[in-house]
Amino acid sequence: MEDNYQDRILMVMKERRESYGSLAKGVNRGKATISRYLAKDHTRTYPSVCDLELIAKYLEVEPHWLICGVGDRHTSRQTINDSIGAGAATVNVYSRADINALMSGHDVNPVEHMAVPTQYAGQFGVMYPLQGPLASIWDCAALISKNEQWQNDDLVFARIGVNAPFDFYTLVMVADKVHVWRGDDTTKNATTVCDVNNLEVLGVAKWGVWKKRG
Repeated sequence: MEDNYQDRILMVMKERRESYGSLAKGVNRGKATISRYLAKDHTRTYPSVCDLELIAKYLEVEPHWLICGVGDRHTSRQTINDSIGAGAATVNVYSRADINALMSGHDVNPVEHMAVPTQYAGQFGVMYPLQGPLASIWDCAALISKNEQWQNDDLVFARIGVNAPFDFYTLVMVADKVHVWRGDDTTKNATTVCDVNNLEVLGVAKWGVWKKRG
């Protein structure tokens, strides 16, 4: 889980004109509990994935977006479920460390599999790098939609330069340069700025699939 889930919660609360009190009431938690979840100092406590899912439901956004910034915040899970129900495919999920070898044509064993709608049958998943206290008990796989043209603020799976490892980045085109942030946190300065032809984008990261470790 990325620590900046707090920023996403606060952003949506501001858009909806929610207060700590209204959010607490909406998810059936105490106002003090919500305050600790969103605190930036030593009083901070970490919500469970279940609580974050409750917050996402109340704020009418997707849990995978709220928790770790993967995919679009308004991608309808029901739409995904309906399309999977109409016919599903299974795609491989790989470790980030194995992608360079995979792209070089080597045989790589997947670490997981995930069910996707049939239109994504030719795609693959990559394990998303979670952070924070839940990273030791939860895994998240992000579907990588290959050959999809990225837009500003998209989370993509890419590499900068020829020999660099592939990783998750957020991209924003400003004039003729691409501003690049590692992961989904754009609250800080960009990690780097580069020419678009110096980027190799494998695809746009779509929704995430969560799995608790045994």
